[in-house]
Amino acid sequence: MPPLDDLDVLGASTSSGDMFLLWRTGPVTDGGHPVLWLGSGQRVEQWANVALMLASVLAYTRSTVDDVVGRRPPFDRF
Repeated sequence: MPPLDDLDVLGASTSSGDMFLLWRTGPVTDGGHPVLWLGSGQRVEQWANVALMLASVLAYTRSTVDDVVGRRPPFDRF
């Protein structure tokens, strides 16, 4: 785990305590610094840069929306 002084908070959950942190002094990959996801004080996942983290969030959001929309009743019957 990097020193706390080397981390900036990108986002934090008020309900679960999860945090997304930018390791601003970490190795540069494709023009960006690593992003860490911490849950319950443990590293859940790490991405090489912010762009890859956001792509992962977008993919998760799309699959979640697809799941929710797939469970809706068809509205064309009304």
